Amino acid sequence: MKLNPDCVRDILLYCEENCTMAQGVDFIPGNSLTVDERTYDWDELSYHLRQCDLSGYFYKATRDMYGEYFILDISPSAHEFLANVRQQGNWIKVKSIAEKVGSISLSALSSIAVQVVSAAIKSTIGLP
Repeated sequence: MKLNPDCVRDILLYCEENCTMAQGVDFIPGNSLTVDERTYDWDELSYHLRQCDLSGYFYKATRDMYGEYFILDISPSAHEFLANVRQQGNWIKVKSIAEKVGSISLSALSSIAVQVVSAAIKSTIGLP
C-alpha cells in the first residue's frame, strides 16, 4: 500500500484531539475514520496506524491479536509535525514540494514542513 500523507495527518490530528491524560483512543477492526469529509477504510487506517507507530509518532501504542490499536497518546515528534502542518496552507505547500521532489516519506514530509515554517517565519519578520 502506498503511504497516504493525508491519512497520517488525520490520524495524528484525531489522536491529538481525543487523547487525554485519563484516556487514549481505540481503533477497532472493521471501523473507519472520517476527518473533514475524508473517510479511511479499515485496511488503509490500520496500515497507516502501523506506519505512525513504526515512525515514533505514538507514545505507548499497542495492537492486540485481533488487530485493535490502542493509542495512549502521540509523541513529541508527532506534536512537532502537527504544529508544522496543522495550518491547511502549510500542509498544501508541504505536499506540493514533496510531490515535486518525488519523496512522500514521513521523514521527508517532516523535513519539508520544518523548512516551510522556517520560510514563513523569515518572511513574517522580514529576514532574507
